[in-house]
Amino acid sequence: MQPKRSAKRVIIVEDQKATAWALAESLREDGYEAITAESSEEALELGAEDCDVLITDLRLPGMNGIELMSKVREKRQMPSILITAYGSPEIIARAKKAGAVRCFSKPFNIKDIKECLQKALRGRGRGRTRARSARTASTKRARNASSTLSRAR
Repeated sequence: MQPKRSAKRVIIVEDQKATAWALAESLREDGYEAITAESSEEALELGAEDCDVLITDLRLPGMNGIELMSKVREKRQMPSILITAYGSPEIIARAKKAGAVRCFSKPFNIKDIKECLQKALRGRGRGRTRARSARTASTKRARNASSTLSRAR
């Protein structure tokens, strides 16, 4: 069993090194563990599915950002944020379907990315709590039904 990480792990997939570096450094200053990759394939090699949040550019060498979000989502549900200079309603719809919580146009404001990241992580925690509550309620209903059937026999 691996020790629990205290810092939230974010992977940034961006082929423009200066953009990736600036975003990663800003997130590190806020206490995040920020990992960068220049392609979707590199992100997968670095264990993108083991991160807490995926931030990806749309246009990347090889697999694009939306394809990466879908691939990661096959293994693990996680919030994703898409950044692109080529946004359109169709791209945004495809990104949302692949799991994007938000799409940002380049140039973006890092402060906006950070706010979105915080909301996504808070929402993720609430989602786990709701799922746990639903499982607990479902288990109680099953026990009550079983008990009722036992008494009826």
